[in-house]
Amino acid sequence: MRRIPREAQIFVALVYLAGLLAAASTFIVPGPHAKAEHWELLVFVVLAVAAGSKKVRLMPRRSGDDVGSMSLGFALTFASMLRFGPSVAVLVGCTGIFFGCLYPKRQPAYQLLFNLFLMAVETWLASHVFLWFNGGKLEIRPPFSFPAVAASSLAYFILNTGGVAAGHLRCA
Repeated sequence: MRRIPREAQIFVALVYLAGLLAAASTFIVPGPHAKAEHWELLVFVVLAVAAGSKKVRLMPRRSGDDVGSMSLGFALTFASMLRFGPSVAVLVGCTGIFFGCLYPKRQPAYQLLFNLFLMAVETWLASHVFLWFNGGKLEIRPPFSFPAVAASSLAYFILNTGGVAAGHLRCA
């Protein structure tokens, strides 16, 4: 990490801090809990491990980078957010991103941590946006929950894309 510019180091450190705070708050501040079986949580975590490294290419590959791809882990993270709430969503999202950063190609520690903590922030925020728009409840009530799902997806997208783009700009 010492090879990246000072401004980028500060940005990465802020993402680390925000991610730690987001992850900690999911355990400190109680949120709504779904009535779910333990095996359901286990299924989501196992699927997150499997899907974390699976990417869908959104644009034709022009280089060796994963530019223009999306992890299948997003779908599981978002589904866990709707099913279980913020705490489990952060756990599932971070599990998926952790294994996605280790396989098929291991990322440097600072990049793995950046992705992990950014995932915690974006999942935490998207979960709370959903709850705010959905009246503080996890239950899906069509069509009333549509604005909550749309706003939550948008918040997740903006944080994910903005965080990654800002990281690339600062490291360039």
